[in-house]
Amino acid sequence: MRRLLLTVALAGCASPAASPDLPWLHGFNAVATTTTPSLVVAQRLAAITNTADDGGYGGVELTADLTGDGTRETVLASYQQGIVVLSADGHVISSAPAWDATGSRDDLLVLAVGDARASAPMIAVAVEQGGHRESATSLFLYGLRGRQLVLLFSGEVERHEGSTTTTGAVMLEPGALLYRAPQAEVARRWTFGIANSRYVEVR
Repeated sequence: MRRLLLTVALAGCASPAASPDLPWLHGFNAVATTTTPSLVVAQRLAAITNTADDGGYGGVELTADLTGDGTRETVLASYQQGIVVLSADGHVISSAPAWDATGSRDDLLVLAVGDARASAPMIAVAVEQGGHRESATSLFLYGLRGRQLVLLFSGEVERHEGSTTTTGAVMLEPGALLYRAPQAEVARRWTFGIANSRYVEVR
């Protein structure tokens, strides 16, 4: 019965509705979103991280309040260079690692910042990994905690196998989330653990 209720709740979630750029993520009110890559951003990331640029794929950038204190931080991200958060005066606050190379479809699809009905704004990143015949889209949720960019949750939300596509979903709620993997019949509940500052699956 509990699994059935979770499935019904995920299917019926409505507020706030998923954005077109993040159709798998519900309960996330995006205040800034970008899907447009820029080589200039990739070059800026290369200079900051002391790495090569990302092979022509470009990076994405947005500016938003990540701490809830009215200060606007800048987020730079690319698949091959990871994520960097800059303060209003351009200093590096924190960063997160890049994703592993897996195939020809590797790409960062969406970068967004929004209100997830949590104590602080959240960064959402969608990346695609794999090749032409088989690939998967995964969702990564981050939170800025002091000077640390914490990975709060990650999970596959879309799978492509040949001409077949299966989708999953994530629904955020205060202190928890519901996650249904693309090929799963039911959603699983995750709760936010204060001790480790991330979502943990309820077993």
